[in-house]
Formats: sequence, structure tokens, C-alpha cells
Amino acid sequence: MKKFLFSLAILGSSFLLFNGFVAFQSSADRILEESKTTLRSLNDFSADFTYELANPGMRNAVSKTGSLKYKQGKYVIKMDDQEIYCDLETLWIYLSEDNEVNIMDYDPEEGMDVESIFNLYETSSQARYQGEKTVNGAACHHIYLAIKDADLEYNQAYLWINKQTKMLQKISLVNRTQTTTTYEFRNMETNTGLTDAAFRFDVAAHSGVDVYDER
Repeated sequence: MKKFLFSLAILGSSFLLFNGFVAFQSSADRILEESKTTLRSLNDFSADFTYELANPGMRNAVSKTGSLKYKQGKYVIKMDDQEIYCDLETLWIYLSEDNEVNIMDYDPEEGMDVESIFNLYETSSQARYQGEKTVNGAACHHIYLAIKDADLEYNQAYLWINKQTKMLQKISLVNRTQTTTTYEFRNMETNTGLTDAAFRFDVAAHSGVDVYDER
């Protein structure tokens, strides 16, 4: 009888743990859906960011700062040494130190990390709620994603979603070599009226720029 009661206790504990897991999973899925809906409702947004690339084999992580503008898939990334423009048809990569720009057809299969960030909302993955964290003074939901799509470079992601704005405050993408790419966003502004021209590199505005057109 004691053995039977002990087994029932284990079964009951397992049931509670399972229910807890489902609750955490449901909570994470709900938060992700709310964040995705918020992102889709925006005409555009802009933000400053800190970018960090780290790997267990690297002595020091690579860190940069910059700014991001985003509008329904189109984006501009500006850092000290380069600027990247994408209007979903053409990609421009401008190297400021060399005053040269490389122009190529946009290929979504060879996208930049920023695309990976927002495409995470559409990937097949299993979400787990990790609790609440604070990022730059903002209360955030912390969510872990186990990404199931074998074709993607990244198989794990950690998201910090601002509880108030429902926008990404921070994200870490982990690939199969354990290289971690982290973006942390600040000074976010939404619906600022960005035009499509903002996502195209203006050659005429850069005197003496060398143009390498690969289209």
C-alpha cells in the first residue's frame, strides 16, 4: 500500500510538473504572439543598438554600436565602419573608411542577422518562459526558443521582450558552432514616417564613392 501511495505521489508530482511546463510554454507562446502582432501593426521603427559576437574559442568578444531603421522587411543598419541598406530588391553595403559601395541583388537566403531576428517569429520552434529580467531598466519577459528548422543557421535564441511595449529589448542568437550574436536595443521610436527612399543608398550624396555593382 505504501508503495502504491508513493507511486501515486510521484505520478501527481509529474502531473503538476507537466502542467507547469505547459503553462510556461503557453505563456511564452502568448507573449511571442503579442509581440509579433505589435511588430506587424507598426509602419516602421528605429533604434540604437549594441551588437556583440562571441564564441567559446574567441579570447575577446567583438562589440559594435550602431543604429537600425526597419519598415516591413526593409532596413538600414549604420555602424562606424559600414552601412547596410536593403529595400527588399537591392542590397547596398557601404564601407565608409574606403568610401566604396557594393551593390547586389537582394537574396533572402543570404540575409543579414537583422532579418534573422524578425524571422524568428515565423520559425518552427519550441518556446519556454524563463521568467522576468530587467534590461536597461526595462522589465522584460525572458523567453528561450529551441529552433526546429534545420535549414536555419541558428538553432537557439534567447529573447527579452519589453513587458510594456511588447517589442524586443534584447536578443541572442546561437548557432551550431555555439557562436552567439546579441543585439540590445535602446531609444526605440515607432511610426516615424520613414519613406522607402530611406532604405536605398544615395550614391550621388557620397562624393567620389567607388561603386562595385554586382547585379
